Amino acid sequence: MKTKDLPKIAAGQLADSDCLLADCAAQGTGLVPFAVLSDYHIKRTGVWPSNPNLLINADFRNPVNRNGQSEYTASGYTIDRWRIWSGVESVTLHNGYITLTALDNANGYYRQTLSENLSEYLFGKIVSLSFLFQNNEFTTITGTIPNGTIQFLQTLYSKGAIFMRNENGVLSVTISAQPANFTEIIAAKLELGPVQTLAHKEGDVWVLNDPPPVKSVELAKCQEYQFVVGGGNNRHIGTFEIGTSGNKIFTRIAVTLPTTQRKSIPAVKILSSGSLRLVQIANQIKAVGTISSTQQPESVFLSENCCYITYETPGLTAGMTGMVDTTNVSTFLCIDNNL
Repeated sequence: MKTKDLPKIAAGQLADSDCLLADCAAQGTGLVPFAVLSDYHIKRTGVWPSNPNLLINADFRNPVNRNGQSEYTASGYTIDRWRIWSGVESVTLHNGYITLTALDNANGYYRQTLSENLSEYLFGKIVSLSFLFQNNEFTTITGTIPNGTIQFLQTLYSKGAIFMRNENGVLSVTISAQPANFTEIIAAKLELGPVQTLAHKEGDVWVLNDPPPVKSVELAKCQEYQFVVGGGNNRHIGTFEIGTSGNKIFTRIAVTLPTTQRKSIPAVKILSSGSLRLVQIANQIKAVGTISSTQQPESVFLSENCCYITYETPGLTAGMTGMVDTTNVSTFLCIDNNL
């Protein structure tokens, strides 16, 4: 669908429109594309209309997978923005889809949690939630997001269910697989409006309306929730300065972010058994200290494009400044803002 072909409506007009095409209203852009889902439109443009997807990294043909595994079995985050909630034996990546396998004695739940801002915007709005599966099965449900109901917009498919939840004002989308069963998922979509635009039928076959999303665009969305940097011997990741507070010595590390993260305090951790190396470059290049993966930050602060991480570093000299490097190829600094 070509945006230039579409009229636009102001954000304030969203509530009663039939075919809403945007998450960008929640991003504060003020204008939202609008299209009419009709045979006329399809014949005129030669393209199936497609609303923006309010889910991130939900095209499983080639998802962003910065954790780097081909299979996940532990509870927690797997591919970017998606997490094993409970009852899951494994989530496995294949060429063109993922497989969700449930434990023998429990439903397996796989979930994406929306941001607080998007959740707040969606209450009272009509949305459509859809999933396309590898076995040519397609399921979708449309309804209004209520404020106060815990679980809603639930519908069954052959191997489980899809539904949304509201937990303390934060929305999530979940797909489940029945005990001792598995499901192969090609793509998912949450969109504004009463008409789904994830897929259409060509003969007896369900076909996605869109090509795979631009990987760099999906990565940028994912980086609003988690940024991982490093992965090399002497790989530069930021700068440092050493100062004092009372009788303690602290090192503050500044890491530039590629995109503005959610407005919260992220969890910061050094991945692997490596460490961060503090390198002074004033007169000569030399290492003046390290921060190990077991050390916990004293404080973390986010600005628009930078994360400041402060560690207590006894024994170092106040006033020093320099660069921060990772010590080996498996050492990463993870700034995690996931929900």
